[in-house]
Amino acid sequence: MLLTYLFKSRHKIKKSADVKAELLRQLFSIRVNVFGIFAIFSLAIFDYNFGLRIIAISNFTTTFIFIFTLFLFSKGHSYLPRTILFLTTFSTLVFDSSFIGPHAGSGYIWFPLLCAVFLLFDMTKKKYVYTFLSLIFIGIIFLEITDYSLFLSVQPSNFYIRYYKIICFITSLSLVGFYVYSLIFTNLDFIEKLRKLNLSFKKSNQELSKTNQELDSFVYKASHDLRAPLTSLLGLIQISRMENDISKINEYLSLSEKSVRKLDSFIIDILNISKNERLGLELESIRFEDMIKSMFEQMEHFENASKLKRNIRIDQKNEFYTDYKRLSIVCNNLISNAISYADLNKPTSILNINIEVTEKYAELSFIDNGVGIKEQQLSKVYNMFYRAATGGNGSGLGLYIVKETVEKLKGTIEINSEYGKWTHVKLHLPNLKSI
Repeated sequence: MLLTYLFKSRHKIKKSADVKAELLRQLFSIRVNVFGIFAIFSLAIFDYNFGLRIIAISNFTTTFIFIFTLFLFSKGHSYLPRTILFLTTFSTLVFDSSFIGPHAGSGYIWFPLLCAVFLLFDMTKKKYVYTFLSLIFIGIIFLEITDYSLFLSVQPSNFYIRYYKIICFITSLSLVGFYVYSLIFTNLDFIEKLRKLNLSFKKSNQELSKTNQELDSFVYKASHDLRAPLTSLLGLIQISRMENDISKINEYLSLSEKSVRKLDSFIIDILNISKNERLGLELESIRFEDMIKSMFEQMEHFENASKLKRNIRIDQKNEFYTDYKRLSIVCNNLISNAISYADLNKPTSILNINIEVTEKYAELSFIDNGVGIKEQQLSKVYNMFYRAATGGNGSGLGLYIVKETVEKLKGTIEINSEYGKWTHVKLHLPNLKSI
């Protein structure tokens, strides 16, 4: 499945790159077309003013054909207008050169024409490239053999030849400069977008690698943690059948209930991970006071919940928008951790909850005086299935879920602790009202 995904990703990238290259070639062709219209129209006027009417008519005709190809480009055609563009330029060049001779400078245009073959046409379309390259060389050889005298020479003046040569040279130089400019800037744009695409692909690979590692760890750990309470439950059922003492049976039922609750909690953790990965954000207005109150009511049945002293301070004067379900998962985990890992050897177990809400963010602080976390364990508490407290009954998914969910909410989490004394969890969540 992973290989299929990677293959499809590479295929999409290749297809995207091909489409992008064709779009750039189309844009370049249109620019060449527009440049040609102005250049050839200017030459036509120049020829007409010097009395070379046949050449002027040829260039005016070429100008109109170029305008027609521009129309074809606007209709979404690709290879047809490029072919017409090339053949028209080639024919006009041969015709003009034959009339005015080799000394007028029209030969300067052959090099840009040669470059145009490689720039206008996709190199994978070899029939186009080979055909047009052959035409260019045939045209050059043909003009050399006929000594540029296929048609009746009009014997242009030296003044005309001098300035025509300058115009051809400037036109040729401008075309080459235009080619270089277009290639550099279009390719730079393409390379930049390709670089971003590669970064995106690399990031996707990293995410896939991370997902695979987590999946391997998940399958191994989950199979164990799912079977443990089930095995315990089956054992309690078996010994209950052999017991006649009602008090003992009730004790076994309590232990069975504990195993079922543990299994249920683990399944809820798995579902929370799945939902957080798959589902998008559903924003709604949050009333922190109502939410925290509801959570404590749901946890009244938790062991040692009644022994936990709660100090809750909520300062909310602004509307706060985020995903209620995800925020509930985060706060539920943090409060249940404070209950589960309370230090019963202390006179009083305390949980301080401070929440401050502004227009842009909410700061949530959970401070308890429970068993705490050792300093060397703090960097590992977000790992999947990691249990900081060896005697705990948790799945080891709690803080992993909290961190992943907080990141989904575009927030940050920070945990500090002193072993045996206290733990402080601080959340910074943006107000997503404007998103």
